[in-house]
Amino acid sequence: MSEAAPSGWELTTLGRNAQLITDGAHASPPTHEGGRPIATVQNMGSRFIDFASCRLISENDFNSLVRGNCAPEVGDVLFSKDGTVGKTFVYRQSEKVVLLSSIAIIRLDESNIDPEFCSQFLLSPLFYQQLESAKSGSAIRRIVLNELKKIEIPRPPLPEQKKIAEILSSVDDMVEKIRAQLDKLKDLKAGMMQELLVNGIGPDGAPHSAFKDSPAGFVPAEWSVVELKEVAKVKGGKRMPKGRPFAENKTPYPYIRVSDFSNGTIKGDNLRYVLPEDRELIKRYTISKNDLYISIAGTIGVTGSVPDKLDGAQLTENAAKIVLTDTQRACAGFLKHLMSSNQVQDQLNQEKGTGGGVPKLALFRIESILIKLPPMREQIVIARSLDSIDHRLDSANKKLAALLLVKKALMQDLLTGKVRVKVD
Repeated sequence: MSEAAPSGWELTTLGRNAQLITDGAHASPPTHEGGRPIATVQNMGSRFIDFASCRLISENDFNSLVRGNCAPEVGDVLFSKDGTVGKTFVYRQSEKVVLLSSIAIIRLDESNIDPEFCSQFLLSPLFYQQLESAKSGSAIRRIVLNELKKIEIPRPPLPEQKKIAEILSSVDDMVEKIRAQLDKLKDLKAGMMQELLVNGIGPDGAPHSAFKDSPAGFVPAEWSVVELKEVAKVKGGKRMPKGRPFAENKTPYPYIRVSDFSNGTIKGDNLRYVLPEDRELIKRYTISKNDLYISIAGTIGVTGSVPDKLDGAQLTENAAKIVLTDTQRACAGFLKHLMSSNQVQDQLNQEKGTGGGVPKLALFRIESILIKLPPMREQIVIARSLDSIDHRLDSANKKLAALLLVKKALMQDLLTGKVRVKVD
């Protein structure tokens, strides 16, 4: 940070205000059935250790690590420093656990620094800006304990620290509620996809009772099973002309990349655009609002539809478009969900090859996959049912994104003293 502290604040370091900054075991003890828990980064939730997922070690190994300061105490700040960097929370669980070295234990002098305030600071951009500066802008894959000790942290008066932490934690509470809602919606959609794309839904709203054997296994008697090429063509996108950059400003010609694919649609917050002269060279490789996209290189099989505002956009060479040729037998809305189902994704994974070590999917292999086709009326009903869940997911995701922006802005204001809080 190294900037002048606000009135009444002090700039200090973690090392000067900690009783202990250490990490867990550097050697992993063997698993012991019925033993005691040992945690790594993978067992860290947003605010807790997930004991159910922890590996167990013997009582002797556990006690040895406790003596070696590898066990957090209530009130310690835990921080993931290897692999996944940046998970952090104050340990509040009564259960005893020991840690592996990927997790740092920060035991603060609570007369100087409030643990919740410290945890919020370690989540903030202010902390990562210091790290990036120390590492000359290189990617942060690992943080050593000496770096943590040298980190500058603002030290407002304790009551102000607690109030700042309380405000930021209240936003975290709202974030957790929305994430829990998203998890429930995802589970609901997975269950609905399994039910609707396997058992279907009859005219009376109940699942089908009559089934027949098919090349794709048992399906409702009224359904057909065909290769995708019977109802659609798969056509590739096109890379930018060699050596040509994207436009610096927005043009009428958006260019859709795989990184723009999100939740069955296209997110528009980071779109790139093509200059008119370059668009002339690749203008045949567009995607329509009536088509579906599918990723074919790197990340395989991500499928979705194109919003109206991106009708006619250019499409990357790392994706293809699925163009319906028989709209009497196949509905694009239904096909979007079917292509994301396990039954189709499993086929795509079996068909993928590798080129230069990168997973790739040939267009003719996509056309050869088997798809199940209910009658058109039923396809529309299934698509609408799943779309309703997607709309709820989209709404929750937007709320989450807005809250995270609020949290980021609050961190910048409150942790720098730009905005001072009133202490009761």
